[in-house]
Amino acid sequence: MSSSSAAAEDYDALMRGAITISDVTSDEGNAEILHDLKDNNPNLTEIHLTGGNADDAYPVFDVYDTRGLGVLGCFLGRCTSVTDLHFELPEDLSISAIEPFLLELRDNRSIGTLELRRSSYIPRGFFQMLTPFIASNPNLITLGVNCEMDTEQYRSLSAALREGESLKNYQILGLSHPDRYDHEESIIDNIEALKMHPQLEELYFCCGFSLGRNACPQDGEL
Repeated sequence: MSSSSAAAEDYDALMRGAITISDVTSDEGNAEILHDLKDNNPNLTEIHLTGGNADDAYPVFDVYDTRGLGVLGCFLGRCTSVTDLHFELPEDLSISAIEPFLLELRDNRSIGTLELRRSSYIPRGFFQMLTPFIASNPNLITLGVNCEMDTEQYRSLSAALREGESLKNYQILGLSHPDRYDHEESIIDNIEALKMHPQLEELYFCCGFSLGRNACPQDGEL
């Protein structure tokens, strides 16, 4: 059984009353978020996915709770209240641990802001799995990628951007990379991909180096 189908089975069992949220997670904070989603609490509009760094200022879901994380994806895939989703992923989190969440997230239509925070780690394959969500959510208008990426991750992000067309605000903090030429080419490709978003109103790049006046003629067409 795949991790995604296991999460879907947990979700279906929860909705039937065959199991309880305490069967899915023992984390108190995670359980509270799942209860709010199950009860369609309209006051739950923002979720932060972290390695367990709790902050009373906003709801935090501990991503090390992989079974609960998959069920969270199922709830978000059907949720209409959550509008802001923030990632602050720990470096030791594998892509297989977050894969069920990302696969279920693709059905969400309520999230308008998605942010990868500065200290977040991006596991290999993350943007490929996020692509169906970006492609199918017409209400995603703000995307912030504020963490360090390498050339391959830039290219995966560009491919994901080409599948969507709803962004109005895009912010990316591209930190310096040892292979400067490839990194610059990746950022140019990233800008080129934004042509798929003709309604883009705000574009913010902080790349750690200057692209030069003629480095990217495409930006004049955005």
